[in-house]
Amino acid sequence: MLGLCLLHAILLVSILGPLALFFSDPQPMQLWTLSNFVSWPLTVFYRSFVAPPGMIYVVPFGLWLWLRRREHLASPQRRAAVGSEH
Repeated sequence: MLGLCLLHAILLVSILGPLALFFSDPQPMQLWTLSNFVSWPLTVFYRSFVAPPGMIYVVPFGLWLWLRRREHLASPQRRAAVGSEH
């Protein structure tokens, strides 16, 4: 039941989010103004889940790269190499 409610919530946001962003844009027709606190998460959600995928693949790659770097810096060989330099 919880999964179905979550699915409906995502569907609702994926329909209402782009509409809210469209009508807050000053170019075609501005009906209201969204604050940055609301506009930013809606834009991220729209570009990640609704718009055709493009840059969405950068997020997992960036996370993978960050974890690899962190793992590399925490490796015993790295710590030994840094300790011998000082």
